Amino acid sequence: MTAPRVVFTVSEAETAAVASALAARLEPNAVVLLVGDLPYYVKFGFKPVPEGQIVMPGPVNPARLLAVEVTEGALGAYRGAVAGVRA
Repeated sequence: MTAPRVVFTVSEAETAAVASALAARLEPNAVVLLVGDLPYYVKFGFKPVPEGQIVMPGPVNPARLLAVEVTEGALGAYRGAVAGVRA
């Protein structure tokens, strides 16, 4: 399994706008993660990450951890703690 790695972070307002563009440019097994509200982000293709599969640093409500896959099924390849967070 591959540990998730954060390349960069953006604000919640910017995330939805860039997620589709990012997904089109990432490698096929990549996923875009964010912490947000599913009712809003579902329209951009985000879905909940199964609880415990990916762990974010700091206090994060696991129910708000969402992902969109570049290729269907790619999320299944990721497990563990997110690494590489830059402020």
